Amino acid sequence: MPTLPTEFRKVRRGHHGLYKLINDYSFDTVLDVGAGAGAHAAVLHANRKAVTAIDFGTSVYAEHRSSSVPWQRVDIDFFDFTPETAFDCVWACHVLEHQTDPGAFIRRCIALTKPDGIIAITVPPLKHRIVGGHLPLWNAGLLLYQLTFNGLDTRDAAICSYGYNVTVIVRNTARPPVSLDHDKGDLLRLKPFMPAFVDEPFEGRIHR
Repeated sequence: MPTLPTEFRKVRRGHHGLYKLINDYSFDTVLDVGAGAGAHAAVLHANRKAVTAIDFGTSVYAEHRSSSVPWQRVDIDFFDFTPETAFDCVWACHVLEHQTDPGAFIRRCIALTKPDGIIAITVPPLKHRIVGGHLPLWNAGLLLYQLTFNGLDTRDAAICSYGYNVTVIVRNTARPPVSLDHDKGDLLRLKPFMPAFVDEPFEGRIHR
C-alpha cells in the first residue's frame, strides 16, 4: 500500500480506498452514504468534489459532526432519498455490514449512480466476534460476488484489503442478464463478468 498524505491518514476507516478513489478515478459529484461525523466528506470536499453527505443522523458517529459544513448534508433513510439527478460516484464506507438486505442496498447504489459512474464500497473483513449493528459478514470475494449478482460487470474492479477494511471500486456498468439457480454453478455463469481469478469455488480473502 502507498504511503498516504496526512489528510488520508487521519481518516479512521477506508483511508486507502478513499485515496485510490480520488487519485485514480475522475468524478465531480459524490454521494457519501452513512457519512457519520463527516470525515470522508471533508476529504472529498478538500479535493474539490461536490459532496452530498447522507446519514440517519442518530449514530454515535453523527453525534460528533460539526453543526455547519461547506457541503450538502441530508439526514434521511438512504432508501427514501430521491435526488434530482444521479451522482458521478457513490461512496459507502462501513455501511453495507449494517444492512438487513445487502442486495437492496447495492441496487440502490446502482440506481443513484450515473451510467459508467463509480461505486466504491468498503466493509470490514470477516470475523467471528459479533458486534452490535453488524449483520452480514464480508470478505472481498463475497463483496465482488454480491456486486456482480446484483447486476454489475466487475471485471475491472479495484480491490484493496488493508487493516480493518476491504474496499472494492467498480464502474456502474451493467452485465448482461444471466439465468441463475441461486446454487452451485452460478459463479461459473457470472465468471465472464468478474475478474479473471474468479472460478467456482474461489478464495475470497483477496489481498492486493
